[in-house]
Amino acid sequence: MAEILTVCPQHGGPRNERKQKMNFKRILSLICSVIMIFSAAAVIPSGAAGDLPFRDVPENKWFFSPVKTVYEAGIMNGITEDTFRPNDPMTRGQFVTIIARVSGEDVTGMAAEAKFTDTAKKRFYSDALGWCVKNGLINGYPDGSFGPDRPILRQEFAAGFVR
Repeated sequence: MAEILTVCPQHGGPRNERKQKMNFKRILSLICSVIMIFSAAAVIPSGAAGDLPFRDVPENKWFFSPVKTVYEAGIMNGITEDTFRPNDPMTRGQFVTIIARVSGEDVTGMAAEAKFTDTAKKRFYSDALGWCVKNGLINGYPDGSFGPDRPILRQEFAAGFVR
C-alpha cells in the first residue's frame, strides 16, 4: 500500500505538520499552566505553608497543589522568599515572565528587544519581556510604555495568550 504524502508548497510539507503539532502541544501546555496560575491567584491567604517556602500558601487550601506545581516546575516564584501572595493580581511583568518560562526557551540577553519608555534592562521581567516582544506575544501602550507593574487586564491577557 502506497503512503499518501501531502505537501503544502507554502509551508513546506510534512516537517511543518509535525512542527504545528508540537506548537499545538506547547500552546495546550501553556493554557493548562496559566489556568492553574489564575486559579491560584483568587483566594485570601492564611496559615502555614507545609513543604513550600511560602507562609501564605497553607497545605489545607485548595490552591496549595497548583502553587506547588508551578513553583517546583520553575514557572512561578514567590513575591518574596517566604510569600507567594495568592490573592494579589498578576502584573504585566509577571505575565511575560511566566509566558517565557512556560515556553521553555532560553531568554537570556533578550532585554534589549523591549524598547519601552518605562522598563529597566535589569528587572526580573526584562529578558522575558524582550523575548515576548520579539515573538510578537505582547505589545506596549500607544505612548511607548509597557506598564510592567500594572495589573494585567483580562483583555490584555487574552490577546497575549492567543498570540
